[in-house]
Amino acid sequence: MSRHHTGAMLCGLIRLELVGVTVPVLERDDARIYYRDSKKGSPLVLLHEYFGTGESWNGQRHVLARGYRVIIPDLRGHGRSVADRNDRLTVSTLADDTLALLDKLEIRSAHFAGCSLGAIVALRIAQTARSRIDSLMLSGVPDITESGPQAYGADYAKQVFPKIEETLSQRHGSGDRAYVRDMLLRNFEMDLEEKPADHFGAFQQAGSVDAPTLLISGQHDPVFSPQAAVNVSARMRHSSLAVLPDTGHLVHLEMPGLVTELMLDHLARSAR
Repeated sequence: MSRHHTGAMLCGLIRLELVGVTVPVLERDDARIYYRDSKKGSPLVLLHEYFGTGESWNGQRHVLARGYRVIIPDLRGHGRSVADRNDRLTVSTLADDTLALLDKLEIRSAHFAGCSLGAIVALRIAQTARSRIDSLMLSGVPDITESGPQAYGADYAKQVFPKIEETLSQRHGSGDRAYVRDMLLRNFEMDLEEKPADHFGAFQQAGSVDAPTLLISGQHDPVFSPQAAVNVSARMRHSSLAVLPDTGHLVHLEMPGLVTELMLDHLARSAR
């Protein structure tokens, strides 16, 4: 695969082979955002982690779709969503992409669930477009209010990226994964240095979130430890917290059934 186009490389990170299936797409600026839409029920948007795709929610989406309209985008620069080679994958851009998708689907508000990067994006939307959020479910949320963005970034890169890389290798083979991983990591680190407020400032304003929020922490998550979860929860007005034993950063992949149950319970309580 040619490396002259970053978007093509990112798209090649996880290749989805769909024969005879039309995949919906949002065209925005210079990007093409692919997504799934179950079309029926109250809208529920699922946002994936760094290096992931919407496929990471396969352990939840079928059950959730029985009662909700499940919408799962591949975030810009991930999976089938192509980004321009000069794109900066900032939280603001990803949040705007997600809101543009809701506009395209003529959805005024939705429930949101996000893991890691997806959690950051969902929280940003909750702060900049509060009326679009019915409820939040967040896991792998980095709490950088004490350590600062650079310390967080170093810890994330050292502990979490290799684990995600290993997961991708097991599922999809190597290919150009190492090249793309290094490119994304450089992008991630540059954003931390140049725009820490854009990338993580949302957590310093967590108290401004009005929506009912479920926080899920893995017992051994190096980024969103149980204590970090308590810290974030204490700053939020309407939050509940679940700590899952013997799990790490990607709880929805490690304990899909339990995470699905927690999500359904939170959604039901949020509707009351």
